Amino acid sequence: LVAGAAAKRSAALGLPTRRPWLYRQLCAVGGSTCIILLEAVNMIGYSVGLGGISSYLANATTDFRWEALYVLCGAYWYHFSCVQVMFEIRHIDGTYAREASASSAAASAS
Repeated sequence: LVAGAAAKRSAALGLPTRRPWLYRQLCAVGGSTCIILLEAVNMIGYSVGLGGISSYLANATTDFRWEALYVLCGAYWYHFSCVQVMFEIRHIDGTYAREASASSAAASAS
């Protein structure tokens, strides 16, 4: 729902065509945020539960504040780089070109 609204807004602003580098960086930040959130949800659902996550966050914010911030920044940097590699792979195999042409055809039809 939120991703669809963001895609419509960016298409209305013409961000993918006017500033493709900025659009790619914002998409990579969104992708890395999604990966971090999916990791947190998987930790809640499969391993430690809500009680374990709350105690983990309490320890991280009181005792190990700087270390937790370093790890989170490192994870964002790592996932950001991986999402950039994924975008390059999509460009190489042509998947991105097919999606872009399909979305532009759908936008012109409506």
